[in-house]
Amino acid sequence: MDGPLGFFDLMPLEVVFCIFDTMKVEDLSILTITSKLMRNTVEQYRTTRKGITRLTPAAPSSVNDVTLIQNSYIKQFRVLGLFMKRSTCLYTTRDRLKIYELFLHKLDSARIELCRLCGKGFALYCYGRFISTVLAGWDNQECSRAFSSIHASSAVTKNTDTVLRSFCGQHPRSEKNLRTFLRKVFLDQYANLTDRGFWLSKILKPWPMVHQAKLLYLMYGPVCEEAILWDLLSYTTPASLGQAIRYQHDLAEAIQIMYARTSDWTEDDVLSIVDELTSVAESDWLAENLASLLLFCGNTITVKYMGSRAINGRMHELGNLVASFSVVGFKITSGRSSYSGRCKREREVGTCPLNGRAEFYCR
Repeated sequence: MDGPLGFFDLMPLEVVFCIFDTMKVEDLSILTITSKLMRNTVEQYRTTRKGITRLTPAAPSSVNDVTLIQNSYIKQFRVLGLFMKRSTCLYTTRDRLKIYELFLHKLDSARIELCRLCGKGFALYCYGRFISTVLAGWDNQECSRAFSSIHASSAVTKNTDTVLRSFCGQHPRSEKNLRTFLRKVFLDQYANLTDRGFWLSKILKPWPMVHQAKLLYLMYGPVCEEAILWDLLSYTTPASLGQAIRYQHDLAEAIQIMYARTSDWTEDDVLSIVDELTSVAESDWLAENLASLLLFCGNTITVKYMGSRAINGRMHELGNLVASFSVVGFKITSGRSSYSGRCKREREVGTCPLNGRAEFYCR
């Protein structure tokens, strides 16, 4: 009773582990911060086969609603992240990252079940929730080390290099998988724009400007179930405000974050990335789509971009852009669009550049 573990000192370790079996993971995580000896005992439990089984997230029994199942998994991964964060709080960053990696490898059964029930994208989101919970409160240097460790263990750097050095659409499956990984594990975990700006910097800054623009489009550009729609904005314009939001709002928000929420890009860098973004596919964007993107980016970036055109003597481009602002403004306010009818006529005569995919764009 007077020992460092209190009444737990009177019990065999097997009995203590049986007690742990009945406790919630939240309670176990609190137990790890009561004393160093108790933390070591809980860690011993965590490394046993029974402990791994107990800690592995699982779908709630007798529940068929997909939303309830997803919410349950998200909560379990967050709680599990908190448990691992507390139980390793006295370790060095390097040791903590190794422990997390080994622990996640032991959760393969949960990963397989998650993919079966909710799809690969949601499974990655759950793992991202675990990682974001663990990293909460870490300084930027520690988060950078965590990012490098995750990249090394998942071979993302190699896949990114392959995608960026290939033609757009050459590896559609790899492109879609890379987008899903970067969005679900890192970017979509954070509502705070400054936090998202940090991860955007980690993802983009190692690459030259032209690759940053391509990677930005890959992560936030229009997408269908099968592939990134690299040429969409080169051939069509949104038929409504809702389509414009789906196509370009996320891209514009990322550009705003790069401009205002992080110091890793200068004003000229951001404008250069916008320039590269509009020519990321084989054909340049339509002027109307560039105007729409700039409107979503806000007045500050729009004025800077137009000023750079004027300073560099690109008056023809500036005139086209001003005219396109008028067209976009008219569409937004009136809700009209000539695109749907035009695309239908082009399909009838066989000249539509979308090769049968126009129905998707016009939905």
